Amino acid sequence: IGGPTNNGGILLRWLRDEFGSPEQEVARKLGIDPYDLLIKYAESVPAGADGLLFLPFLSGERAPYWNANARGTFFGINLQHKREHFIRAVMEGVCMSVYSVALAIRDCTGPLTEIRVS
Repeated sequence: IGGPTNNGGILLRWLRDEFGSPEQEVARKLGIDPYDLLIKYAESVPAGADGLLFLPFLSGERAPYWNANARGTFFGINLQHKREHFIRAVMEGVCMSVYSVALAIRDCTGPLTEIRVS
C-alpha cells in the first residue's frame, strides 16, 4: 500500500537550482555533490528551523490531500532567519508530507512496521 506525492525530491532540486547557486559553485570546487552541501547547511540549524515552516505543495498534492490547487508557502519568517533556515524548512516540509501519507496509511491498515520512500 502506498501514497504518491508530487513534492519530494523535486523540491530539493528546485531549492538547489533556484537558491543554491553559491552551494553549487562551492561544491563544484570541492568536488562534492551540491546536495551534500545543502544538507550540511541544514544541519547547522536546529530541528524546527527556529519556527520557520514550509508547506511543500508547489505542484499541488496527491496523497493524502488530493488537491491539485494546493500551494506551498513559507511562514513564521523573521529577520533572524538565514538561507540555512530556508534550506532546513524545505527539507522538513518534505518530511512532513511523507509523514502525512504515513498517517493516512496507518489509519487504514493499523501500525506501520516499515516505510520506504523513493
